Amino acid sequence: MQIQIDRKDMKQFNKMVKKAIKNSPQETDQLLKETALHIKSQSKQLQIPKTGFLRKKITTGTSKEGYEVSSTADYSIFEEFGTRYRPAKPFFRPAIEKGMTFLEKEIKQRFNY
Repeated sequence: MQIQIDRKDMKQFNKMVKKAIKNSPQETDQLLKETALHIKSQSKQLQIPKTGFLRKKITTGTSKEGYEVSSTADYSIFEEFGTRYRPAKPFFRPAIEKGMTFLEKEIKQRFNY
């Protein structure tokens, strides 16, 4: 399972990130890596139960787009969105929201935006 952020809905945020990349590409790259790790950590903390196979299958990596956080457990989508037999136990979307808040705060602090 992988959830991506729609860039069209984040125009102002993207402008801020692009400005940070232009002004300090290495520091921005490090911050994006930290954000991916933050999302990974948050998604593990938000899981119920907090132990097990699903937690071990949440990973970070890189792609041609940048850093990514994903879950390789086949059933993670059912945990996130639920089924007709069991309710959703979201762990990924809330972690992404917290990660975006973290990223925005850090960009403002580190780059004085």
